[in-house]
Amino acid sequence: MSEKEKKRVRRYGLFLPLAMPFILMGFLNAGVALPLGFINSFVFHDILSDLDCILLLLGIEVFYMIAFCICSLAPHFGMNGVKWGKIALKADVSAYKKNYSAQQSAVFGTRAVGSLLGRSDNARVQKVGKAANALAAVGAAGVVAGVTNDNLREVRLVADACGVKLPETKKYVRFIVIIPILLLIAAYVPRFILAKQTMDTQVAMASETVYALQSAFEDGCDSVRIDDPQEKYDDNGYRVRGYLNDDDSSKSDIIASIYVTVDNHGSIVEVKYYADIDVQADKEDNLAMVESEFRTLNEILNNAGVEAISDDLMDICELPEEFVTQFQENSYYERFYVYVGENITVDYYTTDTEEDYDQYSYSSIYLTIKAEN
Repeated sequence: MSEKEKKRVRRYGLFLPLAMPFILMGFLNAGVALPLGFINSFVFHDILSDLDCILLLLGIEVFYMIAFCICSLAPHFGMNGVKWGKIALKADVSAYKKNYSAQQSAVFGTRAVGSLLGRSDNARVQKVGKAANALAAVGAAGVVAGVTNDNLREVRLVADACGVKLPETKKYVRFIVIIPILLLIAAYVPRFILAKQTMDTQVAMASETVYALQSAFEDGCDSVRIDDPQEKYDDNGYRVRGYLNDDDSSKSDIIASIYVTVDNHGSIVEVKYYADIDVQADKEDNLAMVESEFRTLNEILNNAGVEAISDDLMDICELPEEFVTQFQENSYYERFYVYVGENITVDYYTTDTEEDYDQYSYSSIYLTIKAEN
């Protein structure tokens, strides 16, 4: 056997054992990237696009698919050629070629059925079509694995017969497994660091506003509750609630409160005022009491000295004329909404009809102001 022929045997003996690791890691690499993406999104709350990491993963996938094709197909076609036939003849090894035509026909048939079923308007039939396509993919992988194993068995027989030492493949397999993992980790770790720094900065900005509101509300309200940014990061922002007079208060019979939402940049993005209605009292008295409570809450809010994302969130709030008119025309037991522009909503909420209204029922007014777009 010539040196060139020995090189061919060694090359096939290296390529064929690497084919399956390449195709397997081609599937498993996505499994490595998935938890890294979850960590980035749910642990570090990184809202930036993972496009760079996704492109890296796609690049690895393309490389591994190409490598698999080279490692499996190059030996396969080469071993069906004249040169390999001469090598096998010298080694006195008769090629054992298993007939995979039945399996291939089954794969093509299943794939065709899956495509036809996938075009159906029936959702259940479409699911069956997807299952058929998946089964065809598994069958195709089985055929490729079978052909590759047969070729590898023949190469090893030839190498043993001719005394050719085949390359050790374990170290190459280790590289196939480790390199994409290291590349993906190297791509995500800087994102983790940047996201952590950004999150810490946002927590600091949000905390400053939340604590300022807490201090102001404690000076003017009976009780205060906050979502503490230092305890738990929240992508949706933090709520600060001030109860001007709660159930135990002697200031008023009406329970009134303010709810302020602070985003992760420390700006107020929504303010909601709430007040109970006494259905036994005159409507004019109720409106006057509610507006008085809302003005008091608004003054407490402005005393906090914090910034809002738009000035209208801090303006003195008054019940819109449309709401006042409808409130006076309706009964206490009819719920309705009034919208003022795109950012102000007034909701009159009542729990029961007049017949069912009892000591456990209640009615209230919600005035919600959101940042203008």
